[in-house]
Amino acid sequence: MLLRQHCLFAFISSLLLIGLITVGLEATPPVTATAISPDGKAILSVSQSGLKKMTWPTLTHQQTYPIPTANLNSIAFSPNGSALLLAGGNPADTAFIGIYSWPELKPLHQIEQPGDSILTATWLSNLTFVTGSLDNKLMIWNAESGQSLQTLSGHSRGITSLRYLARQNLLVSGGLDNSIRVWSLSDNRLLRSLTQHTHPVTCIAECPSEEGLPLIATAAEDRTVRFWQPTIGRMMRFIRLPARPLAIVWVNETILVATCNNGMLYTVDTLNVEVVKSTATLPKWVYALTYDRPRGLFALAGSDGKLSVQNLSTFSNTDK
Repeated sequence: MLLRQHCLFAFISSLLLIGLITVGLEATPPVTATAISPDGKAILSVSQSGLKKMTWPTLTHQQTYPIPTANLNSIAFSPNGSALLLAGGNPADTAFIGIYSWPELKPLHQIEQPGDSILTATWLSNLTFVTGSLDNKLMIWNAESGQSLQTLSGHSRGITSLRYLARQNLLVSGGLDNSIRVWSLSDNRLLRSLTQHTHPVTCIAECPSEEGLPLIATAAEDRTVRFWQPTIGRMMRFIRLPARPLAIVWVNETILVATCNNGMLYTVDTLNVEVVKSTATLPKWVYALTYDRPRGLFALAGSDGKLSVQNLSTFSNTDK
């Protein structure tokens, strides 16, 4: 069963609530990742059917864009909002990277090369980004040329999640080898490996604090969410959830939410490391969890191919 889930991560990203508005997408493949546009007026989702654009937060379908790969696992806007990064590919076959202008969505670079599916990607700047794939490759790329700049070696199995800590110029990666790796991007050096997780890591999220040492949370199939100070390699605390967390997002410095494989969302008090609320989510697994901080809204999507928006403060549900 565990091996089957790892294969599923290859197709759906690597890895809440039934929403105020729920819309069935046209395609049945799982939605693997979502991103809200820089102006907050649109939400984009990726799946095996390609890239879809909907209004946000009303979820009116606007357009579907074909993408030249069977599987998409990651989507992210550049820091200045002028470009969109997509990543995916076919497991044990090819890696795919697409860079598109925004809002025109014209292809700037479409890279498809032999290798393994890319599960996660994130921007480092408007000119560079990094990808993590099933074949253990952590690669830094030039967004203007579409050329790879550096390969970082450290993980022994596929890489499922990435988080860039801009203030410290550090990259944090999580993988199927149960480990968290912290990299200095000043000299592309592995600083430390954090190995307290006992099962594959599914998600990494950074606490939205601008003061003091950075704090991150990591979720894994061992059912734990662990809280770290990555600059010193210290695990602060952890909580074990009733089921395996698939996605996590910080609401503020003391509240984190996690979606799990039992169809529940858990609201966690990060200081006292206790679940303060449990709420039913979409009927099936939710792989994509995006937080619109100015509006206080969550976008949820997952294995049933549906997109949902939820107001965390009210938990009142109206289906559409």
